[in-house]
Amino acid sequence: GVYLEDLYVSPAARGRGVGSAAVRAITAWTFATTGVVRVEAFLLAPRVGAEFDAVVTGATEDGVRIQLRDPPARAAMGMRPPAAPGTALRVRLTAADLAKRRLTFAPV
Repeated sequence: GVYLEDLYVSPAARGRGVGSAAVRAITAWTFATTGVVRVEAFLLAPRVGAEFDAVVTGATEDGVRIQLRDPPARAAMGMRPPAAPGTALRVRLTAADLAKRRLTFAPV
């Protein structure tokens, strides 16, 4: 596996997508060379409490499946009534369970 402990982006480069591009490159390399197939929980665990733009991709028994815009991560989210696929949402990461590889989001 791959463990990314920290990623520093200099103040001059912040706000231009440099960090996101680096994480995407590292993730692509990880998928291509290690057999890892999911990294969402590990990647987002330090960002509990952060808000993200997302889109609903489908329904589940308890709510909806969402796709974050950046970083590109997928998760299920409880939501009643469920939003229709294609609906844009703002969501907050409320928990990241690394042992279960599960992210918990809530609508903002």
